[in-house]
Amino acid sequence: MGDFKKTLVKAYPRQGTGLTPDNIYWKNFQFPVTIQEFGSADFVDFSADGEYFAVTASAKVKIYSSDSNDVSKGLSKFSKTAFGGKFRKDGRLLCAGSEDTSVRVFDVNNKHLLRQFKGHDRPVHRCAFTGDGFRVASFSDDRSVALWDVGGEARLLTLSGHTDYVRAGTCSPAAPDTLVSGGYDHAVRVWDARAAACTAVMEHGAPVEAVLVFPSGGLVVSAGGTEVRVWDLAAGGRLLSRLSHHSKTATCLSLCSDGRRLASGSLDRRVKLFDTASYQLVHTLEYPSPVLSLAIGLDDSKIVVGMADGLVSIEDRRREEAPAAAAAVPAGRPGRRALRHRQDTISQPARSEQESAAAAAPLRIQLDKYDLHLRRFEFSRALDAVLEREVVRRQPERTVAVLQELMRRGALPAAVAGRQGAIVARDIGERITVSRHFVVWLASLLLL
Repeated sequence: MGDFKKTLVKAYPRQGTGLTPDNIYWKNFQFPVTIQEFGSADFVDFSADGEYFAVTASAKVKIYSSDSNDVSKGLSKFSKTAFGGKFRKDGRLLCAGSEDTSVRVFDVNNKHLLRQFKGHDRPVHRCAFTGDGFRVASFSDDRSVALWDVGGEARLLTLSGHTDYVRAGTCSPAAPDTLVSGGYDHAVRVWDARAAACTAVMEHGAPVEAVLVFPSGGLVVSAGGTEVRVWDLAAGGRLLSRLSHHSKTATCLSLCSDGRRLASGSLDRRVKLFDTASYQLVHTLEYPSPVLSLAIGLDDSKIVVGMADGLVSIEDRRREEAPAAAAAVPAGRPGRRALRHRQDTISQPARSEQESAAAAAPLRIQLDKYDLHLRRFEFSRALDAVLEREVVRRQPERTVAVLQELMRRGALPAAVAGRQGAIVARDIGERITVSRHFVVWLASLLLL
């Protein structure tokens, strides 16, 4: 009588994880470093070279080193809460608004307060340097936009048109005379500083919390309510896309991946990443608290997120370690392992005939539980063994293999006899001989 052959278990391809290249790319970050600020982390901004990033919280703007994630400098010349600390493109100056209605300009290197612009009647939540770096635009709760001369410390012009708080604003990187503001009156306005006039008005549909201009200057993105909207300035402010992926108010925006990805943060504790070519959602990041501010470093090397409870999350991209070089062995000289093996071989005593015969004897095959039942023709018990919860969940290929073996033997009707639904199973079993797809169908039912 020949030896019993184990049931052949075929390794079926498992269902894919659904990971996309974007999922893999944005998950390749180290465990976040968290910092607790005294107040809400209102704004985060990177210098153009990525060497520093500024976090505005409470009555201070802290400047961190990107290499060590430690505080490099602290700008604390504020009598009340500071808002929207933003670098100039050369990284040497930083401007910030304040609850005391003024706008301040600092020298980043020596922390000196260089300029203090006064003229607004209410708090200034956002400010930014123009593209030429010689002027600062401020956006205030007094419903106005102001432009200031850094050199002369003078107010150049005031732009009025909003009917509610102006909490969002920026300057076009491609046109130094173009300003974009967003207000709680649901309007996004584009201003021409040369004519001191509004050139376009876009209706966002909710209070605007953040605005962003693409590097080309042709597209504007606004965030407010649960939507992020993209506008085409070349077409007079035509709506290009509506991104409705947040469940709570969208609060901040950032461009990354050389402009190929758009990130938006929200009070729903999530950061959504979109493809700027198709505006499709490509990845989601989750955080422990509502997100107020967001910035992504040069080459996506770092993600900094500020939250409503003062928590700041800093995530660095993992660095790929170079494989260690194997130690070279001189030609003609055996290594220590080879020498040790040679010595063991030489010193090993000769085996006796009985030991040699025992070594040459075939190894005893260890059979699985279901194979033991199959060898004894206990088909019902073999089926029971592979229908256990753990087997079905973790090793479904064994269940399918036993079903196929019972099919081959014509023993499946006997294996399911006496069970609940035995008549149906017996009827199905009679059709097994003509339908091999039954195995796949039954396995799919077991895996549900």
